[in-house]
Amino acid sequence: MVTAAVAETILVKPKVIGANISWKSHGSSNRLEATVLVIDTNEVCYLKGYVGRTNRSLVLLYNITPIRKWTVHSQHRNPDTGEIVREPHKHTWDDEYEDRIVYIPDDIRVGDINNEFIDFLAECNITMRGQYVSLRPLGEPHEQIEFGI
Repeated sequence: MVTAAVAETILVKPKVIGANISWKSHGSSNRLEATVLVIDTNEVCYLKGYVGRTNRSLVLLYNITPIRKWTVHSQHRNPDTGEIVREPHKHTWDDEYEDRIVYIPDDIRVGDINNEFIDFLAECNITMRGQYVSLRPLGEPHEQIEFGI
């Protein structure tokens, strides 16, 4: 099992996505998956995204552990305090509560999954070498965003 200290260490290390990525339609939802390389150790993480009718999320996985997650859904209850969070929030990895502790961040531009994606990459210290094909509402053209380093 990954500890909170290991999760934080991996989170702050420079990482890269070396491939082009885009959202894929999956019934009434859209999904995104990318392999993420930790540059100095060559360890592998995975980035996954989900956009449904009423909720969306982005998660960085290390050894199948969600070390950071961004979610927009109706509500979440923090198990340590009982606080109910109704705003978009981030999950952190905790040794006792795993990924069930959340907080409301101020570093994500809420409302457009593409901005949320870019801000989430920045927080997770991930750069892209390829293109990101943005997710747009049905009928709107997609936009390719070149990152390159």
